[in-house]
Amino acid sequence: MKIINCAIKGICFGLITVLFVSCYKPTEKTISIQDKEYALYLLYKDRSAGFALFDKFNEESVFTYVKNPSQGFNREYIKKERSFYQHNYRNGFFVHYEFNEDGQLAGKDSISLKNLSIDNFLWKNKSDTLILFTVDLHNNGVGHMHILKTKPLQLIRKEILPLPKPQNDYNILSIGVSDLEGDNLWIGYSYSKFTSSTDYTTANKMYYANFNFTAIKEPVVQEDLRSTYPGGVNTVQTYQAKNEKGDLYFMSCPGIALGNTTQLPTAIFRKLAKSNKVDTNYMINISDKIGNHAYGFWYIGEQKAIIRAEQKEKYKDFAEHHLVFQFEYYVVDLLTGDLEKINIPADKGTRKETVLIEDNIVYLAIDSQDENHSLWSFDPNTGETKHIHSLDPDIDFILRLDKIN
Repeated sequence: MKIINCAIKGICFGLITVLFVSCYKPTEKTISIQDKEYALYLLYKDRSAGFALFDKFNEESVFTYVKNPSQGFNREYIKKERSFYQHNYRNGFFVHYEFNEDGQLAGKDSISLKNLSIDNFLWKNKSDTLILFTVDLHNNGVGHMHILKTKPLQLIRKEILPLPKPQNDYNILSIGVSDLEGDNLWIGYSYSKFTSSTDYTTANKMYYANFNFTAIKEPVVQEDLRSTYPGGVNTVQTYQAKNEKGDLYFMSCPGIALGNTTQLPTAIFRKLAKSNKVDTNYMINISDKIGNHAYGFWYIGEQKAIIRAEQKEKYKDFAEHHLVFQFEYYVVDLLTGDLEKINIPADKGTRKETVLIEDNIVYLAIDSQDENHSLWSFDPNTGETKHIHSLDPDIDFILRLDKIN
C-alpha cells in the first residue's frame, strides 16, 4: 500500500528506505560495465545506498560498487533489461536511468507524473509499453491507470479506474496484483484505514475487478472473504507469477508489514488462464501450515514457488520487525500445498526483492546474524544449498538482486 508507505514512512517502511543519499564504495576491481550481469541494491550502515555490480555467481565474482544517481533514488525501481525506471512522488518526475560507460547510473529521460504514487505495474505483452496502477495522493481512495511508452518516455493514456466506492471509513486503496490477457484487464485490490496517527488496518475482504482494456468502464467485481490485502507494491517485492500454462498465482499479505489484519491468513490463490475470476476452490493457507505470515512470492518452475516468512515469536513489535534475523524461505508445491524450508541462514529486512531464478538454480541474497551479507544458491531438484560469496561488511541490508544484462 504505497499511500500508507508514504504517510507513515518514518514509522514503518521508512525505517529501511529513508535517508538514501549518494555514496561511493571502493571498487574491488575495474571491469567493463558491459561484462556485468547482475546488480545488488545495498543499504549501508551509514544509511547511504548504492549498487554492487558483478559478473557471475561464484567465489570468483568481481564486484564494482556504484553510487546512487541522485539523492532521491531508492530501491523502488522498475527494471527491464538494462533500463531502470523510478517515480519520485515528492517531485512528480518519472525517470529512465541506464548505466553509462563509466559504470554510473545516469538519467536518460523523464516525464512529469504528479500527485500520485505507484502501487503496481506490468509490462504490456512483453513490449516496451508500461502500465502503471497508481493512487491519487490527494484522494487515497481513487486509482488511475497510466500507460507509458518507454523508448522514449511518453504518457500515451491515462484513465480513472471506476472502482466501487469503499465502504465505511476504509478509504485507502491498495492495488496489489494485476494481469492483462488480450483485452481483459484484471486487478486485485483492498481498502485500508488509519486507526491512529501511526497505525492502520485493512478491511477483511479482497476485491478482483475485470475491465475492458480498450474502453475502461465500470468493472465486474468479484469479492473474496478468505483473506485480505492481495499482493503488494511490486516495485518493492514480487507477489505474483504465471506458470507455464499461463495460470496466475498470487499471495495475500495480511501480516503486520502490509495489510496489518493479522487474524486473517497469508494464503496463495490462483486465476486460471483465460479466466476472468479467481478460482474459489483453490487456496493454500500458508499461515495454517507454518503458524506465521509471509511476504514475497517467486515462481521457480514446475508448479513450485518460493515464499519468505516471518517468525512472530522473534520480534516484539513492528518497530523492530526489519531488524530481527527472522525470515525463512520455503518452497511451496502449488499442486499439493506442501512446504519445505530452504536450508539457509535466517534473513533480516521486512520486504526485499532478493530471489533470482536462472538456469533452474535459485540465487538468494541474505543478511544473516553473523553480519555475513552473502549470496547463496539453491537447487530445487536436489534441495542442496551453497554459500557463494560474502560481501562488504559495511552493508546493513541487501534490498534487491536483479539481472541486468
